[in-house]
Amino acid sequence: MAQQTIGIGTVANDGLGDPLRTAMIKVNDNFDEVYLSNVVHVETAADFPTPAANVITLAAGITYRLSGEVDIGDDRFDTSAGNISLVGNNPNTDKILTTTAGALFTGASIRCRNVGATVASGSIFDMSGLGVISLSGFFVLGCDTLGTVSATGLFSWMNANITAMSTSGIAFSGICRSIIFDSCSFSDFEGTAIDLGTATASLIRIDGNRLSGNAGSTSIDIAPSSANIIALGEGWVTNNLFNGDGTATVGADSGDDSWTYHDNAGLANSFRGADGHILGNATATVISTINTPVAVNFNSSFIGDLESSFTVDTDGCFTYTGDTAIATQITASVFGNSASGTNIGYRFYFAKNDIVDVGSVSQEQYDSSDPHSTSVSHVTQLENGDEICL
Repeated sequence: MAQQTIGIGTVANDGLGDPLRTAMIKVNDNFDEVYLSNVVHVETAADFPTPAANVITLAAGITYRLSGEVDIGDDRFDTSAGNISLVGNNPNTDKILTTTAGALFTGASIRCRNVGATVASGSIFDMSGLGVISLSGFFVLGCDTLGTVSATGLFSWMNANITAMSTSGIAFSGICRSIIFDSCSFSDFEGTAIDLGTATASLIRIDGNRLSGNAGSTSIDIAPSSANIIALGEGWVTNNLFNGDGTATVGADSGDDSWTYHDNAGLANSFRGADGHILGNATATVISTINTPVAVNFNSSFIGDLESSFTVDTDGCFTYTGDTAIATQITASVFGNSASGTNIGYRFYFAKNDIVDVGSVSQEQYDSSDPHSTSVSHVTQLENGDEICL
């Protein structure tokens, strides 16, 4: 069909344009021409191209829009034609089921958005070549392995639940441009969830993910000595939560200049935080001179509850051990009162490397009839070896 143009007359309101109904029919016809030529609505396996030898070759430039659960038997997809998308509305309900023992996707490129997949005894990917693998809201609801990706241009997996990998996760190899995992949840997996293997890339970013593997598993396997990062490239493992029964990382080295590790819960020397307490203290902190701060005397009874990128000693001193300079907030809570019949004001400070930071002052009045807590909070810059005390 040729493009249909809506008649609009010569000047406004001259009555020579198309009637509203005629104009909207043309609009619908034009949209149908574009939409239906590039989109295939999929409710059953028969809506896909006819398989040959259990391979469904998806057509170039087509968006396959899933509606509901589609069982393709023991077939799989070949995406070699390129520029192919598989989309849905809800990855928990709009999903592909297959019993193939091979890989659900082969080829170089695929875009998946808001769809799910279950591959009972096979893998998800066997992809290679300079393409784009863009996955957003692509849920994996069970598989043997996630499979392999080799020499890709861009691999990006975001906002997904990936669960029940019975053997292993995804393994990379070859020269890749970018590998990105962002806001994904990996759970109930065996083997290695993300294996960077022998791959090299200019950018590897693993940020904001949750990885919870079974005993004996590894969440991320990184090649030592920056082997996964090309010259002038960079790698990031940041803001992740490692909370399974397996090993968080293999090969990670916080001293590796090509990699940045920070704010990862469950990864030693990566999450930056410390906490500690003392329950009562009968030892006096003697203030010899008014307006001259002295260190609080914890009588070697301070207990460190959390030490990640910090060490905490029994005298209540926190020493930063991280490799990267940081700005961090320090908070202390002090409970106290004054001797009977007295009303005394105190100033509390933090000291860094035995030098009192006057900007951290918090003042409180204590009355013998009103014991209560005081909070001291301050933001300061820390470098490796800096020590903070109250």
